[in-house]
Amino acid sequence: MDHTKSHRSPKFGNSGSIPIDKKYQEDPEGSIDVLADLEATLDEVAKANPRIENEDSQSPRNNTDLKSILEASLAINSSLVLDDVLQIVMTRAVEFMQAERGLIMLLDENEELQIRSAYNLCKEEMMEENFRISSSITSEVASTGKSVYTSDALSDERFAQQRSVVELHLRSIMCVPLKVKGKVIGVIYLDNSSETRMFLKSDLFLFELYGQMVSNALHNAELYQSLLNMHQYNEKVIETSPFGTIVIDSEGYITTINSGALEIFDFNKDNLNRLNEEERRSCFVDQLIESEQAQWQHMINSAITSQEEFSDSRYFHNTGYLEKVLSIKIVPISNLPNGGDGVIIAVEDITEKVLMEKYVILSEKLVAKGEM
Repeated sequence: MDHTKSHRSPKFGNSGSIPIDKKYQEDPEGSIDVLADLEATLDEVAKANPRIENEDSQSPRNNTDLKSILEASLAINSSLVLDDVLQIVMTRAVEFMQAERGLIMLLDENEELQIRSAYNLCKEEMMEENFRISSSITSEVASTGKSVYTSDALSDERFAQQRSVVELHLRSIMCVPLKVKGKVIGVIYLDNSSETRMFLKSDLFLFELYGQMVSNALHNAELYQSLLNMHQYNEKVIETSPFGTIVIDSEGYITTINSGALEIFDFNKDNLNRLNEEERRSCFVDQLIESEQAQWQHMINSAITSQEEFSDSRYFHNTGYLEKVLSIKIVPISNLPNGGDGVIIAVEDITEKVLMEKYVILSEKLVAKGEM
């Protein structure tokens, strides 16, 4: 492509023409050399930044941008694991924005920015100690909630005196806030040190769109992590409970059972399938001996149909070779994790307690008769 015909001519000054030094006016050949050098520089910049060539919204470049955004959106929403999302976010951002380096920082519980993921143009993950940036830029974006953009930080009076900008020879910088429901949760940052690989104003708009999608993806990942933590916490509470706990769905299949229930009902954990796959689920009633099944089915159905708690403070349960006395509560529950309704069965083995009560009663009777 002939860049000299396609890119827009730069304008300097009020007249829109390029001023030529007086000595070059007197030396036409020198003037041609200067213009040729400038032309070559502009061609190099245009080659590294194809968006300069055509800003028409229907141009192939803009279509490519939209396609990149769509692909990035699909990628960052392909996982709900926060660390995975963070990695995808940065590799995609560095790739389609053609940045040399990029990082994402999230606010911690003390409202301090912490680097969570950093990558370079080679899609290599970078360690925090190897990623020096202008902290004032990221802090400004986090505090104001407004994006920061510069196409040449070394000549921008806002950043030219900053040590990190000078030492790292940073040229183009973009940093946009990550917001959820209007609240800043972090920032995403990109930079380039090359003169020819500069960001354009149109890149900032694209990057802000990407930032909003990233915010939503991170929010979803954090919600998922919170639910997962709560689920794991509840499982630990159930597992360590001294009482037996069983959750069954409306069809009678076991979705959760703790070690206390396994012991009370004398179920073999290795033979009991608790997976959610339809063909491998275990029906609770089917695990009981035949003489117990009808009574348990009646109690479960009573709780489900009435949507009220069913309880029996002394249920005599036969395991097949041992009779136990159980205290039972069956409580209806809605919206199980795998969908639908069901019941929670809480059981306590009170066999020893009942035997002790009988022993005390017998002792009192013997004392009354004077036999003790």
